[in-house]
Amino acid sequence: MFSSQTTTPLWVRLNRLVLALAQARFFTISVALHIFLVLGLATLVLFRPPPEVGDFTTGGGEGFLSGSEAGPAGAPMPAQPETPTMELPSTGTATPESVVTAITHASAKPATFALAAGISAPGAIGMLPGAGGQTSAAGGGGGGIPGLAAQRARAVRSRLNVFGLQAEGERIVFMVDISGSMVSMRDGKSEATYRRLEKEIASAIRNLDERSQFNVITFAGLVAAFAPDLVTATSNNKTRAIRWLGKEGPYAELAARKPPGKHDGTNAGGAVELGLPMRPDIVYFASDGSPKGAGPAQIFEMIERHVAATGVPLKVFSVSYKSGGDDGGKQFMRGLAERTGGSFTEVE
Repeated sequence: MFSSQTTTPLWVRLNRLVLALAQARFFTISVALHIFLVLGLATLVLFRPPPEVGDFTTGGGEGFLSGSEAGPAGAPMPAQPETPTMELPSTGTATPESVVTAITHASAKPATFALAAGISAPGAIGMLPGAGGQTSAAGGGGGGIPGLAAQRARAVRSRLNVFGLQAEGERIVFMVDISGSMVSMRDGKSEATYRRLEKEIASAIRNLDERSQFNVITFAGLVAAFAPDLVTATSNNKTRAIRWLGKEGPYAELAARKPPGKHDGTNAGGAVELGLPMRPDIVYFASDGSPKGAGPAQIFEMIERHVAATGVPLKVFSVSYKSGGDDGGKQFMRGLAERTGGSFTEVE
C-alpha cells in the first residue's frame, strides 16, 4: 500500500527559503529607512538656528496703525502701495497684532504736571477720558516682540543729537508729525524742508548704540508705529525703521492723492498715548503746530499719570519745526520739554 503524502522536492523548499529571506531583507531595509527619515526630520525641527532676538519682522512689512479710523477688529487695512501695514482692532487687549485701541478724546479738567503728594496711580498707563465718560487705553504694554521685555534691563545708553538737542538714553522713541501742513507750500514749506527733518531723525537712528532700544511713531489724523514695542537697535532694525519713516511722509499731500484722514490734523495726544506704554526714557517730539483732539492739559496729565504709575523718568526733547506764527504750538512743545526736564528748540 502506498502513502498519500508526497515529498516536497528539495529545489522547491530552497526556492521558498530564498523568497522568505528576500522578503525579510526588504522589510528590514524599509524599517531602517523610515527610522532614518523620522530622525532626520526631528533633527531639523529641534536643532534649527533660532531667529535673531530683537529684530522686528512681520510677514507684510513694518508698521502698525492706530486711530479711530482703524476699523473693526481683525479687519485688513486697505491696500496702500507705499506703506504696507496691518490694521489694528479698535478694541481689545494689546498684543503684537493689536497694538493700540481707538483713541477718542473728550474734555478733561486741566492738570498741573507737578506730582501732588499721595497721588494715586491709575490702573492702566496712558489713560485718557473717552467718549461717554469711558476711557480708551493705549496698548503695547502687554504685547510686543517676544524677548524685548527681558532685554530692557540690558539696554545701553546712546548719545543723541537732533537739531542741537543732545540727550542720552537707553530707550528712545521718535515722534514725528506727518500732517499735510509739514509740506504746505503756502506756509513756506515743501517736500525738501520735510526731508531735512526726516534726514535729521534718520541720522539719530543710525547713530544709536546697537544695544539700545528704540521705536518711531508718526502722527497726523492717524497714529502709526514702526513696531508694536521698542526694538533693539540692530543694523537691520535701524535700516527698516528709516525706510518705514520715509514711506510715512506727507508727500501724498503734494500729489493730491492722500489717503483719507491720514495726513489731516495733528493728533499729538494719540502719539504720546501710544508711546508711553513702551516706557521710553527719552522722547524726541517734532511738530509744526498745536495738538488737535487731546489738548496740552490732557497730554500733560497723561504724562503725569505715566510717571506716577511707573516711576520711569521721562524727558521730552521738542522740536518746533517751521511752526511760523503758531505760538500755541510752540508754547505746547516748550511746555513738554520744560515739564519733563528735556529741552526745546525752534527750527525755521
